[in-house]
Order: sequence, then C-alpha cells, then structure tokens
Amino acid sequence: GQAIYAALFPPETAAHRTLADAPKRILLVTTDNDVDAVPWEYAYGSYGSEDSESFLVQECHFVRGVPADQRIAPPTLDTSLHIVAVPSNPLSHELDPLNIDGEWMRLKEIIQHVPYAITLERTRPPTIEQVRTLVANQRQRVIHFMGHGGQQETGNVLCFEKDNGDLELVTAKQFMLRVRGTVFLVTLNACVTATPGATTFSNLAAALVRQKTPYALGMRFSISDEDARAFSRVFYSDLARGSSVEEALLQARLTL
Repeated sequence: GQAIYAALFPPETAAHRTLADAPKRILLVTTDNDVDAVPWEYAYGSYGSEDSESFLVQECHFVRGVPADQRIAPPTLDTSLHIVAVPSNPLSHELDPLNIDGEWMRLKEIIQHVPYAITLERTRPPTIEQVRTLVANQRQRVIHFMGHGGQQETGNVLCFEKDNGDLELVTAKQFMLRVRGTVFLVTLNACVTATPGATTFSNLAAALVRQKTPYALGMRFSISDEDARAFSRVFYSDLARGSSVEEALLQARLTL
C-alpha cells in the first residue's frame, strides 16, 4: 500500500501537495492497461497531515473514471431506490454450485431492515431477456447481479441462465446493449468483473461506464459471503437514505 501511494503521489509533485488540502474526492483516470491493472485502492499514506497515515479509500471518495471527453454530467438519483436483483445459478458441470437462494434471501433481509422505501425485484427466470423486460423504458434502475463471472478472449462474460436453467454465457457487450440507457448503477457480485485485460470488454465495470452507465461496481478478486453481505447492507442502506454512490461506497469500505 505504501509503494502504491508513493507511485501515485510522488514527493514534491502537485498531486502530493494537493493531498495536504484533504480533498473530498480523488478521481483516478488511467488509459493504459498495465497502469489500470495496479490495485490503486490499496494506496496507504498521509492524507491532510504528514503525521497520520491510512488507506486513502477510507479517507475520501476514491473512484475510477473515464477521460474528460467521455464523461457525462454528474448524476443524482432523483427517484426512490429500485433494485433489480439477478440471482443466477445455471445448471452446468463447468461451474461450481452457488448458494444463490441464500444470497437472495440475505439481500432481501438486508433491504427489509432499511427503514426507507426500496423496491426489490427478483429476475425470474434469471435470463438476459428477462432483465431487459424489467428495465425496458425505465430509468435509474439499479441492477444487482449475483453469480459467476469469467474471462474469454473477447472479454468478460456473465453466467446467466436459459429458460430451462442451463448455462448461457452473456458477453460484456451483449449485457451492455441490454441495459444501456436504463440503469443508474450496476453492482456485479461476480468474480473478475473489474479485472483489466487484453480487450476493452475485459473490465465489464469500466466498459459499462464508457457506455454512459453512471456507476458500476465490479470485483477484481473474490470476497467472502460475510463481506459481501456487510457491503450490501451498508451500501444500499446509505443509498436509500439519499447518500451519493461515492459516499455510500466510502461507508461500505469503512465497514469492511
């Protein structure tokens, strides 16, 4: 973490001096795959004071973004929180079985205990076509995908189900074409959905943002069920109370 901090904020540079003012937000923009592959979120160093060190993601809004010419205006969630959950556990000898019903019940229990109005809708069956049905002609939906993710030569894939429960691999491009223009946030509780690779579709979370989805949360590594549950509880609770995505993410990181 200290080595990453030193690379990101070298001494005697404008970037390093800016931290002395304790900025509320750090937007990281990378245009090189090798640089993007660095887990900058582990940066550990001084923030606002040379006498105190900590992880920057626990001090301020630390987010990744796209170059200025690709950005959209900063969005706000001006409707009540409406989550379209996609618990997918296809029948396939190629995949390890998941306790997907357990994940769904945990998410449902989390939402039920938030004392604010949240609509939680389950995608039945968890096909890409049904996802499209639930978001068509809507706006500011939140999609929460729970299942397997993977990488192919062409980029990231999500393991959806067919109508009969068999595996259907949905590519990053196919997924984006189905949800673009309808979602405010996509949460990908699936492995390697934010892992840089050889193509522009390797990092699904980044690809979604390049296609004008305001926010996307993906995973570079795996996390435990307990951590995933804690993250969802804090993150969606803060969002329901009117916090920004970036503030909700900060609070979830503090909890973890």
